[in-house]
Amino acid sequence: MKNKFAVFCLLLLLFNTNLSAFAAVITEQNDYIKAQIESKDLHSRLSQTYTGYECVIKNIYDKPVTIDNITVWDNANSTVAYLSVKRTAKDAANDVFSTGKNIALQTFGLSLIGSAVVSPFAILSNRIGNNQAQKEAQKYDKIISAKTTIDPGKEITIRTMALKKYIPYIRITFVNPLTDENMVLELKK
Repeated sequence: MKNKFAVFCLLLLLFNTNLSAFAAVITEQNDYIKAQIESKDLHSRLSQTYTGYECVIKNIYDKPVTIDNITVWDNANSTVAYLSVKRTAKDAANDVFSTGKNIALQTFGLSLIGSAVVSPFAILSNRIGNNQAQKEAQKYDKIISAKTTIDPGKEITIRTMALKKYIPYIRITFVNPLTDENMVLELKK
């Protein structure tokens, strides 16, 4: 029985250390540019609802390539994502007091006193959680809206978020360096 448990634990450890190998990676390329989108873990309250994505666009041609437009669908705006996970100080204090109220009878009312002592710390912790979520949301709202020229061998990175189970659809419109015509490269699942 111990051997089976040890084997199970080893398999679980191997699976957890290789979780990044199961991350969503989509790659598309043509003769001029190569684009790759990869999922990134979020580290704030946003991680409960959203997944971060990083798209790297690299010039693989020997002349500069001009990106005319990058369009992203099925993504989340940073402000909307932050506001959807933001908690107020009143909500944090109410959670602490409701827990204290629920066990007040068993603790002879001491849990209500404990709730009054703990609630300022819960409010402070909530404020820190809100700040972390806001900073991370702003970090994942990097989409290029103006024309950009990528030199040979160089790359640009855009970051966005999407609700869990969704992968953003990205359309890159660029100018063909040989013919000056618009070309499109799409990243979709």
